[in-house]
Amino acid sequence: MPTKFSQFNAGGALTAGDIVVGLRNQQNTQFNASSFPVEAWEVITTDQTLQPNAGYFTAGVVALNLTLPTVFAVGQVIEVATTNINGFVLFLNPGQSIRFGDVLATTGISTNRVGDAIKLVGQVANTVWQVTSCMGDLEYN
Repeated sequence: MPTKFSQFNAGGALTAGDIVVGLRNQQNTQFNASSFPVEAWEVITTDQTLQPNAGYFTAGVVALNLTLPTVFAVGQVIEVATTNINGFVLFLNPGQSIRFGDVLATTGISTNRVGDAIKLVGQVANTVWQVTSCMGDLEYN
């Protein structure tokens, strides 16, 4: 049997559509990079619309108003952690919601404490986010 291999550029980041080949249960397996989150973290200091598969540290001098994206796929991830004392407010677009335990938040989620953090995963494309982990004193509405 001929030997097969994949070559990757050193230091290259995966992006949606990239094909990754590896072993799963001793079998060669091919994965599409869009099927698992590839997060890039950045420090932000101004209000903005968040992007899927990204992480944000809020560092503004006031609470940051962050809007969730209108378009996202099942399994895409957004993480936000606050490093400022005023926290952040996550706003939803019309028709969207966030499942937070047994509650369905339809307006958003907020916090005003240093160190609070939240991880959201797309549960229903373009409409429902699921909180899969959080830290601190988050409020939903």
